[in-house]
Amino acid sequence: MTPPSRGSALYAATLVTIGAAAGVRFFTTTPDLHAAAAQGAATGAPVAAAAVATPSSTPTATGSSLSWGRGPHPSATPSPTPSRTPTVPTQRPSPTATPTATRTTAPAPKPAAPAPPPPAPVTTVVVGSTVQTRYGPVQVQVTFTGTAITAAQALQAPSGGYSSQVSSFSIPVLSREAVAAGSANIAAVSGASYTSAGYQQSLQYAIDHRG
Repeated sequence: MTPPSRGSALYAATLVTIGAAAGVRFFTTTPDLHAAAAQGAATGAPVAAAAVATPSSTPTATGSSLSWGRGPHPSATPSPTPSRTPTVPTQRPSPTATPTATRTTAPAPKPAAPAPPPPAPVTTVVVGSTVQTRYGPVQVQVTFTGTAITAAQALQAPSGGYSSQVSSFSIPVLSREAVAAGSANIAAVSGASYTSAGYQQSLQYAIDHRG
């Protein structure tokens, strides 16, 4: 028996390996081809190339995978993996609150406080100076309400005989004139010139010292 050649054994082993790796029924095409391959592997005889390279079992290499001629096979070329671009969320502007007009009611004005009443005028009583006349002394007492003369009377007047008569009719007239004029600028009473002059001087003194 002739020992099998090393090349035939390697070739047969390669076919078996390719058939097992590709997952195709390489040796099930015809029973004769399967038997011939097995016998050649056992005896070392070469297998006819025509029996191996049948149209239905010829592998075609596409990329890194094998196709055995039984219809179209998808290409094993890896498709590029699309890169994922991180999506940045769009920041929406926060809504701006619309200011709401607030209606403010102005407080009602408070009524003005009534003005305080003016202070009551002060009443003052002033005694005039004693004026010596030809017929006797004359002295006047004057009452002031504020600055106005409200009353006047003689504390001293000439008396005795005819002087008492003159004083009785002249003094009341001079007092009324002092209140009406509000000053010492009064007219003398006829027939009582000395008494009238003394009355005016005492009245002026009281006005000057009213305070």
